[in-house]
Amino acid sequence: MEIETAALIRYDLCHQSQSESLLESLESLYDDEGEQFGERVLGGQQWERYRFDGDIQTPDEKFDAFDSMTTLVSFETRHLIDIVTIAELATEHITEFQEKEPSRTQYLIDELIDQLTGIAGEIPTVAPADINRQTVQLYTSRCD
Repeated sequence: MEIETAALIRYDLCHQSQSESLLESLESLYDDEGEQFGERVLGGQQWERYRFDGDIQTPDEKFDAFDSMTTLVSFETRHLIDIVTIAELATEHITEFQEKEPSRTQYLIDELIDQLTGIAGEIPTVAPADINRQTVQLYTSRCD
């Protein structure tokens, strides 16, 4: 099996009272204001989303294991903000997955998950930081 694309997807939650701090943190991480979406829908409700794209860097860590990073922020009416970060793995990591023994692959994935979890220290989140694997999924697609 040849893997075409692999990405880690991290899920975070933030209380609505922290929305300003969250957006400021993401603007700082991405060095960009992000792109805002939203509109009014039937019943007078409004939905609002932000998209942050690019390279991110924290003071102590560089996220160079990933080809691209995207964070999507969705404001919901249940007083929680959904935060989804998609980190597409660099080609050399995909190649490494395919060449290593299956038992070693999990260690490589764990190392990348640990790196991605560094984001949790930079944004307000209620997702558990000490139990990494519950908030991160590995997505792969293959060539046929």
